[in-house]
Amino acid sequence: MAEQEQLVKKKGKTNSAVWKYFGFKKSDVEQNKVQCRICYTVVSAPHANTTNLFNHLKCNHKVQYDQAITHNKKQTKVMPPRLHPPHHHSHRLRTHFTVQRPKRRARRDTEILQGFKQLVNTLDKRYAMPFRHYFSRSALPALYDKCRGEVERDVAASADYFATTTDLWSSRTMEPYISLTIHYIDADFNLKTKCLQTAFFLKTTRGKTSPMD
Repeated sequence: MAEQEQLVKKKGKTNSAVWKYFGFKKSDVEQNKVQCRICYTVVSAPHANTTNLFNHLKCNHKVQYDQAITHNKKQTKVMPPRLHPPHHHSHRLRTHFTVQRPKRRARRDTEILQGFKQLVNTLDKRYAMPFRHYFSRSALPALYDKCRGEVERDVAASADYFATTTDLWSSRTMEPYISLTIHYIDADFNLKTKCLQTAFFLKTTRGKTSPMD
């Protein structure tokens, strides 16, 4: 029987213990054909997917399969713990996402989009993204109440004389809205502008009573 060509390790980082039992021929520079180190069978593993590798061990090399499974379970146990409330770092991240959402007019389901979740996972693998209902039912209403309270206190303390304007505008989806804005000068002679309310402007109200009345 001809001597088999020596197999080399897979290039780059490998996260699975199964690669201990597979390699590539030295002559296979592009590493296109994965071979079993035990029986030298070529196993299909597109894009370095390990499913077929595990299946090969399970069907042909039970001892090595059990070893690979056990090692993978140990790796899972030592993964860094995910952050949960009320950890201060987790709280800062949630607050940042909450503030940015209305500023960017983000959709309420942004946090469940796969790309966004991958970005967050890259920034901090320990952070557990809250469910979308956390933002729509808790975080955003709390942010609204906080902002409204600050505006009320500022206006009550400084706006002895003021002017108001109304603006009719359309969203990116061409939905009509009307906003009421107050303008005043504070004690330090700084011009202040605050939006007091924005309401959906129904077509049936045009030319009639303002929806803010």
